[in-house]
Amino acid sequence: MPEQKTVFISYPSESWNFAQRIAKDLESHLEQPIFIDTHSIDQSNFREAIINNLRNSSVMILIVTQYTFEDINADDDWVRLEIRTALENKIPIVLACEGDCSLPEKLPPDVHDVQDQHGIDFPRNYYASAIDRLVNFLVRLKVTTRKLNVPQSVIAPSQLTKSTSGVISSIDFLPQPFKWIDISAGKVTLANNGIYSSSLRSYPHGTDKTFDVPAFSMSQYPITNSQFAEFVRAGSYTKREYWTDAGWNERRKLKLIEPYYKTWRDKQWNNDTQPVVGIKWYEAVAFCLWLSQLTGETVMLPTEQQWQRAAQGDDGRVYPWGNNWEESLCRNRVGKHKETLQNTGLVTDYDPGGNSPFGVSDMSGNVWEWCVTNYETGSIDIEAIKRADDKIALRGGSWRDDKPEYFECSYRSWSNPDHFDVSIGFRICRPRID
Repeated sequence: MPEQKTVFISYPSESWNFAQRIAKDLESHLEQPIFIDTHSIDQSNFREAIINNLRNSSVMILIVTQYTFEDINADDDWVRLEIRTALENKIPIVLACEGDCSLPEKLPPDVHDVQDQHGIDFPRNYYASAIDRLVNFLVRLKVTTRKLNVPQSVIAPSQLTKSTSGVISSIDFLPQPFKWIDISAGKVTLANNGIYSSSLRSYPHGTDKTFDVPAFSMSQYPITNSQFAEFVRAGSYTKREYWTDAGWNERRKLKLIEPYYKTWRDKQWNNDTQPVVGIKWYEAVAFCLWLSQLTGETVMLPTEQQWQRAAQGDDGRVYPWGNNWEESLCRNRVGKHKETLQNTGLVTDYDPGGNSPFGVSDMSGNVWEWCVTNYETGSIDIEAIKRADDKIALRGGSWRDDKPEYFECSYRSWSNPDHFDVSIGFRICRPRID
């Protein structure tokens, strides 16, 4: 009987703790044995034992940290040896990245092709979701896994008739209209260098700084009432694991089991396809953490850089649709609408005419959109938002704004995390899945 293939874990010695954590968690999900070099192997010829074990593996997981490629140009570097052996034997390599999967621009020719392998980010706050995505990818590589059961407690009643074999896809789970739009890597220029004084509300013409934005995916539309209702019906307001510390304290203080503001039950605002409004930043983040756990995808609010990249594209345009103001291409109170417009519209109302170059809809007007970014510091650490007077970036303008500049792709505003309003909603992002 042939020896069972293994999952081989390659890592730099400095990243031992991260590698051990992944090995332990994979063992709880996979029938296939995990090989890591702390296991018992022939010490008389360590190099040969490592190579033989790698050749007997069905996949190699390469732990990518700041140390992985430090010595990659050395002929005796262990990581280089293991990558080369996997490539020579046509063994798939999956990059498990503590942070982001940034590889050196120049790699030795014998390991150059590792840059074409699949990578999965392990952000600090979303480790469990990243493990789920890693396991799902291994399934596609024919690595046998134990069945991943989605806890019934996090499935909304309206979805219990759907197939829940393994982890549910966000596209299958969330009510329509929902679609992920892929946004290619590029550059954006934000005002005032990314560290923001609190003396002004926004900086459309401040000191600029240009950022590189890696590829990602963004929801085509803002999150709608029907989509947010799945979060509510799943009982997620009472589940601690979906909330930041400050968000949970806010939820407990107000005894929330659904959005606090009256719009949630008001027919003027709660059409299934209108954007959900009256949502605090804490609630938007909780929705993202809930959807991440449910789907195994790493879902979060966009950073300011991501939001502007998706709205503006490559040509630095003023508005998502072009360089000229067109009041007919977004929901606004400019000009003739000033006295007549009284609420939000459907998220599909300006698709495709008002779309961004990537095809993202409703980015200007209708609702201001929460970002994950701290407006004053540029931080995207959700647990660092602890005070009611912290400032969170908002983008896009809303239905009740009456000046064209509010709808510009580069216009920046903010509000506090416990603030809610009929003009504020949100949309979501995730790492791009090719």
